[in-house]
Amino acid sequence: LQGAGAYLQINCSTPANVREVVLMPHDAAEYAARLYGVLHTLDADGYDGIAVETPGPGAEWEGVLDRLRRAATSEG
Repeated sequence: LQGAGAYLQINCSTPANVREVVLMPHDAAEYAARLYGVLHTLDADGYDGIAVETPGPGAEWEGVLDRLRRAATSEG
């Protein structure tokens, strides 16, 4: 991350320059249910960036990965 940021984490260690860590659920359905709310809150907090630990492999995570890709490419 450049500047001060936030990090959505499941298991890994926290990267440098992170001011806030959000522990996300290990369950794909629970993660998906929380994702947009967490991203909107962090965006409103004015961080320079939001990093996300890549969720686990498997079909149950495909929807989450799609949402993360969409969020990463959306503007404003």
